[in-house]
Amino acid sequence: MRPRTDPMRWTTRVGMAVTTLLALFLVLPVGLSIFAGLSVNYARGISSGFTFTWVVQVWDLYADTVVRSLGVALATLGCTLLIGVPGAYALVRRGGRFARVVEEIITLPVSIPGLALALALILSYGGFGAFRQSSLFIVVGHVLFTLPFMMRAVMAVLETLDWRTLDEGAASLGASVWQRFWDVILPNARPGIVAGALTVVTLSVGEFNLTWM
Repeated sequence: MRPRTDPMRWTTRVGMAVTTLLALFLVLPVGLSIFAGLSVNYARGISSGFTFTWVVQVWDLYADTVVRSLGVALATLGCTLLIGVPGAYALVRRGGRFARVVEEIITLPVSIPGLALALALILSYGGFGAFRQSSLFIVVGHVLFTLPFMMRAVMAVLETLDWRTLDEGAASLGASVWQRFWDVILPNARPGIVAGALTVVTLSVGEFNLTWM
């Protein structure tokens, strides 16, 4: 009598094989780019030796751009944290149809192409020359685009928690509204905050259309 094959085992193997192929498809070009950047002569391969000359030259060309992009990303992250985390908590606490409508409105920029959003900002605030030519203008555009990702990540975590019981328990011990938010809500929402922060920084650094306009 032949042993019975476990379908879950085959499903796991197929899933691992597909995941491995996708990982190679994504990682291999990155590895080849790193190898090309560190090799003396990419055509000759490892035998030509390794050098940091090309890396230094690229850094000299794009250092200012990289630093500015990171600065914009960090400023965007700060704004989304200050607005998104309390906003997500307020929507979860409020609940109901009104909260869902506000959430849909906040999510609208995600469905709008970056060029269209940039054009809307230019038409609205392009008359303010100093603001239009400053990095703050870019930060505003990035915040509009990335804020929904921060809020959704935090809301997803809060909706899985019995935060109301925790909040009422802290209130019964005499904690103020600010103390309950800082000492109870934020620690429990940390996974969503971290996930949202990583998403915001990644999207901000990679967002070209808004910055280009």
